[in-house]
Amino acid sequence: MYSPRNGLAIWSIKLLAMFDLKYKRIQFRLLFVLAVLFGPQCSVDFIYAQTKENKKIDILIKKSRAALDTGNYIATRQNAQEAYLLAKEEGNDEKQAIANNYIGISHELQGEFAEAIEYYLKALGIQKRIKDTRNISSTYTNLGLVYWTQKDLKKALNYFNQSLKYNKLNNDTNGMSSSYNNIGLIYMDSSNYELSATYFLKSIYYDSITGNKNGIGSSYNNLGLIFRKDKDYVTAEKYFRLAVAIHKESGDKYGLMNSITNLGVLKEDKKDFAEAEKFYQLALKIALESGNKNQCRVGYKSLYSLAEARAHHADALQYYKLMSLYADSIANDEQLVKQTEAEMQFSFDQQTEKTKLLQQKDDLINEQARQRLIWWIIGMIIFGILISVFALMINKRRKLEMHQKEIIAQKNQEILDSIQYAKRIQNAILPTEQQLNEYLSNYFIYYKPKDIVAGDFYWMEKIGSKILVAVADCTGHGVPGALISVVCHNALNRSVREFHLTEPGEILNKTRQLILEEFMKSDEKMRDGMDISLCCLDVTSLELKWSGANSPLWIKRHDKTELEIYKAQKQPIGYFDVIENFTTLNFQLQKGDAIYLFSDGYADQFGGPNGKKLKSNGMRNLILSVSEKSMSEQNTAFDTYFENWKLSHEQIDDVCVFGFQV
Repeated sequence: MYSPRNGLAIWSIKLLAMFDLKYKRIQFRLLFVLAVLFGPQCSVDFIYAQTKENKKIDILIKKSRAALDTGNYIATRQNAQEAYLLAKEEGNDEKQAIANNYIGISHELQGEFAEAIEYYLKALGIQKRIKDTRNISSTYTNLGLVYWTQKDLKKALNYFNQSLKYNKLNNDTNGMSSSYNNIGLIYMDSSNYELSATYFLKSIYYDSITGNKNGIGSSYNNLGLIFRKDKDYVTAEKYFRLAVAIHKESGDKYGLMNSITNLGVLKEDKKDFAEAEKFYQLALKIALESGNKNQCRVGYKSLYSLAEARAHHADALQYYKLMSLYADSIANDEQLVKQTEAEMQFSFDQQTEKTKLLQQKDDLINEQARQRLIWWIIGMIIFGILISVFALMINKRRKLEMHQKEIIAQKNQEILDSIQYAKRIQNAILPTEQQLNEYLSNYFIYYKPKDIVAGDFYWMEKIGSKILVAVADCTGHGVPGALISVVCHNALNRSVREFHLTEPGEILNKTRQLILEEFMKSDEKMRDGMDISLCCLDVTSLELKWSGANSPLWIKRHDKTELEIYKAQKQPIGYFDVIENFTTLNFQLQKGDAIYLFSDGYADQFGGPNGKKLKSNGMRNLILSVSEKSMSEQNTAFDTYFENWKLSHEQIDDVCVFGFQV
């Protein structure tokens, strides 16, 4: 292991530790000089690009940041989620990504690493799409920190280097400081203390320029860790206490907990158990107040280990139980312990084997030096040949894999292009916006396919003073559903245009007949078809006729507070064991009455606090709450409510809601 005492950077840092905290200004100036020696010369760009953004979104993001700084992670998440929904409604991609980052941070600090990675990757996808190079670096940093916490140093280093690349591109002084500090942590965990200290110096250099106290405190803490690993406890304690003072001053609870815990570990190393316990208890108190699960687990684990070392078995048992409670809510540490033990045993075995081989080598050199040299040369030649052959094989395999990837990517693009073309075809059969505006004065259509193409569709036809309107839900969704929708749409058109039918029940009977005739051409028995709600409105008399197949009709009278709900006949437009004729219901509407036709996708969506279906009651309550608003405002309300209900749940079906007012 490389000793941190051998490097110029380490000796310089030890010299700085001799200054008392009250000489902090002198210390920062010396750090600036040292960092110039060890860090790169670069110009600092302080230009900050300002953009015009929604003030409410900015306020919510500021609230989220303030809650994060005070350790209130629930409030952090709530404000960030509200900011995300508003930003999505406004089409503000940059603020969507920022909100996702804050949600991810709140999960990470509560030990929910899988959720944290999910939101960080969502943010990164948006930022790459809009080429937001400044904020991409922050997201790479967040991802690196998650993997560093999970001890995956290789992935963590990769993300930190990506972050540093973008920070240099943007001349982001704060960002470069953060990246250098994080890379220093990786090298410290890899026991490369000299290189680690150099990166921490670079970080302090940039933080001293911008006055970033939290960053300087973090770097002091990390320097203390280096000297503790080298058993230089005096220097280590000085840096830990410097870090504690700075974190207290800046209000950085997370950094304060880490530095106090490190002081406790240092005291435990020196067998000063009473002092160690004081520091552990203080760090635990801050963790409990802030709700940081991972730090609570660390606090109880430290107290448990200390009680075991002091033979306080009753206390140790109590601390172990509390540690286990927090460990169960974060991750299964038992597997990590087994993995660590296995890695340590492997390292020990490798070292033992290496020592044995070196001894044998010395014996052979003493006995047959010339013969050993000859065999070594022969071995190197053979090894060189094998490496060359292996390199050729790897290169050939790499080219083959690249070729296969190109073929797969090309095929995937062809499939996607075909589906996109199918979407254009499907859109062509839907009523145009011009037709809708010509036939209906006040309406909305909330149409949200699960995939690119859909099994749901809406339909409209005008015959004299009568307007036929329908919402249909064909079997399946995606490409299969879209194919069925084309067949069903064609049958509807034929029933009206070719057979001149206007009664909804008769239209459904004829449509079913045409669909069954089409499916009978197949060698296999087809049970596909559609559910549909079909109405015919006479715009002169305001008489409404309706018939439904597994899909209801809802009417909101302008002078009533409840909905009129009419159930459909329980049979589809397609094959059914017992086929009955569809009947037509008649209604007399008044000016201001509203009609709602819809498929089952909206009510069947899973979500909410318990991950359950929205159901018809939820949809009914929504309509009643917005019935006094315009149809355009109702459309917005349907979208907002659906997204708030669904949140991170997958959309399970196509959604189509058609509302219009007479």
